[in-house]
Amino acid sequence: MMDVVVSMTLMAIFMAIFTGGTVRMFRSAAQVQATADAQVQITTAFLRLDKEIRYAAGISQPGLALSDQYVEYLTTNSGVGICSELRLNVAAGQLQRRTWQQGATPLAPTPWIPLATSVSSAQPFTYWAPDTRYNFQRLQLRLDATVGTGGTAVTKHTDVTFTALNTTLSAANPDVCTEGRTVP
Repeated sequence: MMDVVVSMTLMAIFMAIFTGGTVRMFRSAAQVQATADAQVQITTAFLRLDKEIRYAAGISQPGLALSDQYVEYLTTNSGVGICSELRLNVAAGQLQRRTWQQGATPLAPTPWIPLATSVSSAQPFTYWAPDTRYNFQRLQLRLDATVGTGGTAVTKHTDVTFTALNTTLSAANPDVCTEGRTVP
């Protein structure tokens, strides 16, 4: 009888150690997955914007409308001026984008398309005018992507500056495409 009691006690101790290790392993895996998801959000937004802003013909000064921050940029590589507008939708926690043809009457922007979700920032957009050191307009994008809940929540920070190579020191217009801010 004593052998059974000792065996059961040892088995209980080993099971407690095994269960604790398994729980730690699952928590660690959940945190790694949340980190990867947050990084994917940031990388996806960066890749989409890099192709467009790099060849922009102009970038506007960032502005605020209601509680959302906006910035616009103009691309002309298709032969037609296309205005693109980015906003950080605070309520939805999304970086969103929409476009319209420059100078079109009436102004008819496309619906908002999310580029990244679960993002936030106190100042997502910073405009840098061309100067004697940098002859191009630049746009700095700062975002925090948070993925996961509770103990597995992970926040990844990004701070990227895009350079609009089709802008010049003499022809910089920080008010390009801002007419879209009046359209909800």
